[in-house]
Amino acid sequence: MSNYRVVNECGNLLVIENKCYQWGVMDKNGNEIVPFGKYAWIGRFDNGYARVKSGIGKGSWHIGGENFEIVKYVPVKYGIIDKEGKEVVPMEYDDIWNFYGKGLSRTHLEKDGEVSYFNLSTGTISHATAYLPKEDSCCEDTDWDYTYGEYAGSYAQDVMGYDDDTINEAFDGDPEAYWNID
Repeated sequence: MSNYRVVNECGNLLVIENKCYQWGVMDKNGNEIVPFGKYAWIGRFDNGYARVKSGIGKGSWHIGGENFEIVKYVPVKYGIIDKEGKEVVPMEYDDIWNFYGKGLSRTHLEKDGEVSYFNLSTGTISHATAYLPKEDSCCEDTDWDYTYGEYAGSYAQDVMGYDDDTINEAFDGDPEAYWNID
């Protein structure tokens, strides 16, 4: 295993980076679950799922005393795989929030400025919902065209864009705790 670095161990699975900086997943018997190089990066498994990334950005790195410059740009996209290596969230998202070690039941999926959610318990994708204000709202003269509901008017919801479920789940129902998220 000197040609590999085990990044994460999840039950019988090992997320490995090889000496060529390629990522893959193997079981402890040496069977390949995700071939090396299929993804540019593989995150840590949690709840049976791991975030994956394709593509690389333009930039430079310093590795082992040598400088490297990446001049080819391949758009970065994210997805989620399960323990069998199957893509349960397709590689089409601009960002997927980190869920490893956070004890979350779902994670945010961002694509073209829109937010969806991946339920880590059921393995399903759902779309964010926005609630229209009541017709008798005192805010008719504003340029707002939607609100979320229970935490409308809070900075966490109206400016940062967190919905009611996220505030209840991630911030224990306290919209002022948004600043403590990493």
